[in-house]
Amino acid sequence: MNEPLQKPTLFHFFTEGIRAVFEWFGSWIYRHKYTNKPKGNGQAVLVVPGLLSSDLNTWPLRRMLKKMDYAVYGWEMGMNLANLDDLSLLDQKLKAIYKNHQHKVIVIGWSLGGIYTRKLALDNPGLIEQIMTLGSPFRSLHAPGPAMTTLKLLYRSNEIPIPEEHREWLTQCQAPLPVKTTCIYSTIDGIVPWNLCLESIEDDLHKNIKVRSSHNGMVHNLQVLKAIVAQLH
Repeated sequence: MNEPLQKPTLFHFFTEGIRAVFEWFGSWIYRHKYTNKPKGNGQAVLVVPGLLSSDLNTWPLRRMLKKMDYAVYGWEMGMNLANLDDLSLLDQKLKAIYKNHQHKVIVIGWSLGGIYTRKLALDNPGLIEQIMTLGSPFRSLHAPGPAMTTLKLLYRSNEIPIPEEHREWLTQCQAPLPVKTTCIYSTIDGIVPWNLCLESIEDDLHKNIKVRSSHNGMVHNLQVLKAIVAQLH
């Protein structure tokens, strides 16, 4: 993991939108054809959106999981604006879901949502069966690129003002977590450096999966959806 930072290329950045559209159409049949897929039997899944996205963006993934008989939850907090105070509400939501189902929860986080997901697993390993992160640069929030530029614009600052109480867990979340973890990443990601989205080790509990996907299309990309299904059982 000491390789040079793999910054997104300008080509991949400027083609993000059109690639995401093609990926949506490319997975349509798969998302609507649910034969020979594992069934969730009502197990709870919590899906956390990425920066500047909401439950509307994750709807294709959540709808597919619902068709597979999972009890699927969005985060229900509107657009993710990188407000770290949302983490306490997300933690409460996880605990409420666990209490309601009396079973460990599967948590899937996209981009910044994946970093939030790792925080949930760090604090609540006994409540989570497994986590999956989709293009989540959890190894560094400070790497240059479109995602960092967006955060600076949101905070209206050349530096991301991370409060002291959040710095420790952001560092801790870079290390492998005590739950089953799948990190899905794409080397043609146009938003975040892909090699910040990988676990530092791979073993029976921690896995990295490479796909061909835009960043914005990860919640409906065919390869990503198939990778998620493969890890559910």
